[in-house]
Amino acid sequence: MGIDSDATIIASVGQLIPSKDRETLLHAAVELRQALPDKKFVILIVGAGEQREGLIALSKIFELEKCVRFLPASEDVEMIFNLCSFGVLSSIREGMPYVLLEAGKRWETACSNERRRRRGFHFE
Repeated sequence: MGIDSDATIIASVGQLIPSKDRETLLHAAVELRQALPDKKFVILIVGAGEQREGLIALSKIFELEKCVRFLPASEDVEMIFNLCSFGVLSSIREGMPYVLLEAGKRWETACSNERRRRRGFHFE
């Protein structure tokens, strides 16, 4: 994938639709890059949906091409999860948060935008 071996890899898997709020994730990437300019990280956004082209355009406006990669929904999600340090859900709402459940099987830490903290997950 062309990712530096010392980069922190972050996964965000799911449909690219308004309720998943990937725009918030891109804003967070900008803030992370500003707060930790020497820290290498790559966010893998895996999925398909109506917002794909708009999110790619926004990542270019934010100059995130080096730290955000868009992968198709058909990618091997299991392999991607195994590469990553943690996962992020930026969803406004989740009907059945299977991705968060999958993340809990692999990582001690996962992030969501819910305003609570439980069992090793950091929700902010």
